[in-house]
Amino acid sequence: MRTLAVSSTVAATALLLAGCAATAQTAAPAPAAAPAPIAAPVPGPAPAAIPADSRAPIVDPVAGVNPVTTTVTRVIDGDTVEVTGGQRVRVLGIDSCEIGSDAGDEATGSAAAVLSGATVVLTQEPGVDLDRYQRALRYVTMYSGDFGEYMVVFDHTGVYQGDNDAAAAYVAELRSLDTNGRTCDDAAPVAPAPVGDDDDQDLRPAAAPDTEDDSSENSSRPRSGGSGHACLPGERDGDGDGYCGEG
Repeated sequence: MRTLAVSSTVAATALLLAGCAATAQTAAPAPAAAPAPIAAPVPGPAPAAIPADSRAPIVDPVAGVNPVTTTVTRVIDGDTVEVTGGQRVRVLGIDSCEIGSDAGDEATGSAAAVLSGATVVLTQEPGVDLDRYQRALRYVTMYSGDFGEYMVVFDHTGVYQGDNDAAAAYVAELRSLDTNGRTCDDAAPVAPAPVGDDDDQDLRPAAAPDTEDDSSENSSRPRSGGSGHACLPGERDGDGDGYCGEG
């Protein structure tokens, strides 16, 4: 009898515990769902790299050795520039009209249009370095090709006519492109001299001095007296008849 009572108590206790567990499970709130992960942004295409000089030259000089890449900081005139560091460069092979001539400003403008702020490649003719003004004598290659070949097709620039330090083959190439030579000044019309201008008197030849001996002419004049002789050079003819020593 006692054993049965104990078993009944254990069973009742088990049922009670099971009921409490069930109640606890029913009452407990369900855990919140984890938030969905935020999708990482899809990267777009990388921006294009912008070169330091968008007009980077074609590094393929037509002539010369010892290439040096530099930047033009100032255009002096059609054939002279200044580069980084302050060095002035005289372009080999060409000769542009000087500033002050009719075409000088045009030559400077043509050079500035392609060289101002541009990266260029300077090359040296073997054995040639500085001129007497301490300018570096160099070939200049720009972004679109050789600068000398670009300039020589204009009327304001021609092939250098003096003792050309450029290579003979390069000069020949320039000559083939320079079909019209160089014209720096427009021909000014010559105005005709005004008719009757008193200044023309200065241009007229002076009359030759009269050195003719008038003694023969004087001898034909009527004599005022019956004596004397034909006046000799230096004698005084008092009555003007061409005879002197008259009584």
